[in-house]
Amino acid sequence: MKLSYSDLISPFPFKTSICSIKSPTLSEVWNITYETYLFYIRILSLTPQMYIDEINPKLRAWYESLSETDKNTVTLIDICIVDETIINNLTKVLDFFIVENIIWNKEISAFIIYDSKDDKGNIIPKSFIHTKIWKELVSIILQLNAINNDEQEIDESKVKSKKALEILEKLKKGREANKKKNKSDKALQLDNLVSVIANKHASLNMTNIWNITVYQLWDAFTRMAGNNIYDMSKFTVSVWGDEKKQFNYTEWYKRIDN
Repeated sequence: MKLSYSDLISPFPFKTSICSIKSPTLSEVWNITYETYLFYIRILSLTPQMYIDEINPKLRAWYESLSETDKNTVTLIDICIVDETIINNLTKVLDFFIVENIIWNKEISAFIIYDSKDDKGNIIPKSFIHTKIWKELVSIILQLNAINNDEQEIDESKVKSKKALEILEKLKKGREANKKKNKSDKALQLDNLVSVIANKHASLNMTNIWNITVYQLWDAFTRMAGNNIYDMSKFTVSVWGDEKKQFNYTEWYKRIDN
């Protein structure tokens, strides 16, 4: 599911039929510590293959025993069934990004979403997070945190050509290798952007910036960067003219969600 721009910049949680998901405010991020937030995002970004390669190689035999179709559909929820050590971390991650309460239920191999308990202290289930909805749930969370983790997936079970399957496998391995090699630009990391925007924005500063959401911070940065380019172009036109009529006077308010 691709969220609309209005959903992304909203200060309110995004409501689904399963639960309400929020883009945390900067104060919420720094309350758990910035490093913990990065760890949560890292957990959500893990594929089962990455989890096995980087965290628990002991699961490799289990993973390799799966059919190619099952490998394409397996998620971290399935990992919870064979490796309970990840359950505690996943619970903390979901509890941070989801408004309602979260608890793992071993009997049904799913997370129970609940708002309240009955008089006897028993949980009143509202919905469940199971393996079939995991990828969509993660996609929504990452979008609300200005992270594009959606890659066009191909159902390999529908690919008949053996050569095409070999190419797909190489592409998949290449993507995983690039994820490990590529290091994020430190200038574009969240902690630096907080400082940059607080010291350059017309109204946001170190006192009030903590009230905006993570996505709103990225939106403000994107606008500021675009307006900076616009201002330089406008200055150039004012000095040298615009004989080729290339300057767009409406550029400063163009949509940035395309």
